[in-house]
Parts: sequence; structure tokens; C-alpha cells
Amino acid sequence: MNFSIEVKNVSKKYTIGKLAHSPYATLRETLASRTADLGRWLSGKAPNGCPEEVLWALKDVSFSAKPGEVIGIVGKNGAGKSTLLKILSRITEPTQGTIRVKGKLASLLEVGTGFHPELTGRENIFLNGALLGMKREEIKRKFDQIVSFSQIEKFIDTPVKRYSSGMYVRLAFSVAAHLDPEILVLDEVLAVGDLAFQKKCTSVMRDVANQDRTVLFVSHNLQLIRSLCSRVVLLDHGQVIQDGPTEVVLPEFVKLLQSNGEVLGNGLRSRGLGENQVARIERVQFLNQSGAPCWTFDSRESAVLEVDYTAFQSFEGLSLWLIIRNPLSGDVVTSIKEKITEKIIEVGQKKKIRMEFPKMALGPFDYAVEVTLTNSEGDQFYDHLGKESDLPLLSVTSIEKDPHKRQGYFAMPVSIREAA
Repeated sequence: MNFSIEVKNVSKKYTIGKLAHSPYATLRETLASRTADLGRWLSGKAPNGCPEEVLWALKDVSFSAKPGEVIGIVGKNGAGKSTLLKILSRITEPTQGTIRVKGKLASLLEVGTGFHPELTGRENIFLNGALLGMKREEIKRKFDQIVSFSQIEKFIDTPVKRYSSGMYVRLAFSVAAHLDPEILVLDEVLAVGDLAFQKKCTSVMRDVANQDRTVLFVSHNLQLIRSLCSRVVLLDHGQVIQDGPTEVVLPEFVKLLQSNGEVLGNGLRSRGLGENQVARIERVQFLNQSGAPCWTFDSRESAVLEVDYTAFQSFEGLSLWLIIRNPLSGDVVTSIKEKITEKIIEVGQKKKIRMEFPKMALGPFDYAVEVTLTNSEGDQFYDHLGKESDLPLLSVTSIEKDPHKRQGYFAMPVSIREAA
């Protein structure tokens, strides 16, 4: 096989808890710690210090990448994604295992990597380009293209310490993109740029892949992963738990982001009652077309939301309020408030509410769900489940691969024809 990257049984161990063994300790700190330990040993005292603790940031990680592949690396915070990319970029060495990289590799692991804050944008282009392996003549030849792509022409002779984070990332990505690497490694850098810049970056990443080069991309933006990557590697606690097609692996990642299942049943019932609480939501569950519990839907599928509740006091009138949010920004995507009944609900009654959706009709994304029970007028809250209740994310997928064809949260019905 013609692999551009081969990772075999790679592990990375960090020893934490003792300064002298810390990979981040300075030479002065290490010498001071060793000298203090020697003094205590000579005086017959036990060396001072915290007990050592071993942390395996990666454990037996293996995968390979071929030219032309755009591979997403996903996982929860602390899963080992950034450590893996640092090892691939030769910033740090693995404790165990081997890595083979064939071709020129360009990495952009954080905003402004390799930039000197006192130098101007112009000077940092030459500095950063040299660090990435570009010859001075090559940088000169591509200089105008780099500046034009980064959209910071007015500030090119301004020290980068005065740049915003968005300007930093635009310039850094532009330099890396014009390196013409066989392998491009990116870690969450597109989260800083605006939408227009993200479009340009995704176009560059596609061009790299179309030229039989390799892209490794770490991001928490699942829609971006879905639109760019044909394959995803899922890490958890430093280990590869799944490696396969994007539409197969991403639902597994969503499950990791969701609760452990208790929140759908006993976890909700174990919540403490508020003072004078009228009712309590006991269970929240989406069902697919077959009636099976499901939190991942195609945008064309129908769905049913079931909400079980118990009345702790008698009350008259009930409404259900469903809010769907962007989980990152908190923006409300849509809200639905429906009156359920005007009748009296007696204390101790257990009821079920079903809300049916003939078509999910949401754009491909992962949404946060909030559920609230109120009186008929909506001015008295009986119970509310928000982000603190750890409900699963509602994941909507689509067979549409072009991310620019239908952007946003909804796809509006449209009829189009050529005018006479």
C-alpha cells in the first residue's frame, strides 16, 4: 500500500505530580528540585515532593492514511487528539511505537504557531515559511498570494502582537496552505476565522485532497467534519475506538458526547424536587420511524418526541415548550410551544406527551434540546430540562455532501426555473 502516514502502536506517557519529572519544568526548576532532594537525602530526610502519577495520553494507537484522504480526528477533550498531531508533526516524540511520514508535512496546531509577536506580518511570513521548510525564493514568489488569501493587506507591516485572533489564524493558515505540502495537519484552527474565511479554507483542503495529498483535521465542528472528511478516526482516553466512514463513526462520537443513558430514565427521576414543584419530567426520548429510541435522524425522516411526567400537585392546564439550540453558541434554532390540555391533572398522575414530526426538516448539525412544562398561558413553569440535565444531542444528517448548497439550520422549499 502507498501510505503517506503509518502509525503503529504509538503510545505517549507523561509523568505528572513531581516537578523534576515534569516535561514542562525549566532547567532552573529541575536543578533546584534535584539539589533540594540531595540535601534532604544527605541529612537523612526523605526527599520531598508529590507522588508521581503516570498519564498515558495515547495508548497503542494505530492507523494509516493514503494520499488523497481527508481524515477527521475526533474525540472528547483530553482524548489525545492534539498529542497525536504533535507527535506526527515531530514536536514531541512518542514513548512507544513508530511513525512513518512520506512527504513534506505542514502543521498548524494553534493560532500563530511560529510567529514572533514583535515582528510584522511581512517578517513573520518569511520566518514562519522558513520554519515550515519553504525556501526564501519560494516565499518571495508566493508572498502576494499569501497576503491576498489572508486578507490582511492593510496590516501586513504591523507587528502581529496587535493582530486579532482571527487575523493571526488567517495569516498562519495562508502560509501553511501555500507550502504545497504532501500532508496538511490542522488542529481546530478554522474555529477562529469567520464564515467567508472558513469557506476559503475548506476549498483549500479539498484542493489538497484532490491533488492526491493527505489532510488530517481535528475539529469539534461535526458539520465541517461531515462535509470535508470521508473517513473519521475516533479517540477516547488515548485509544482508537473506531476508524471508518464518516457517517458510521460520527454517530458513535455523538453517543460519547451524550449522557450515559441514566438521564433518559432514573437519572431524571433522581433529581431533587424544587420547593412547591408542581410536576416533574421523568423521561425524554425521541423515537424513529420504527418506534425505536433514537437521537440521530436523516433530515427527511419523521420523528416522535415522547415526554413522561408526574404531577406532584393538582394543576389546571398544561403546555409543552420545546427549544432547539446551537449547543456551541446557545442560539435558538427554533422553538415550539403547544397547549396540551385545559383539564385538571390530579396529584400523583403519570402522563405521557407525544409530539410528532412528519419530517425532521433541520439542516445537518448537532442540536441541544430543552424541554419545559408550563401552564396553558406559559407564565408558570412546572419543570424545565436545560443543558444542566445533560440530555443527548439531537444529531441530524443529510445525504447532501455540498456544504454550500444548503447552509443554515433549515432548507426552505423552493421552485426554480429559467425565465423566458
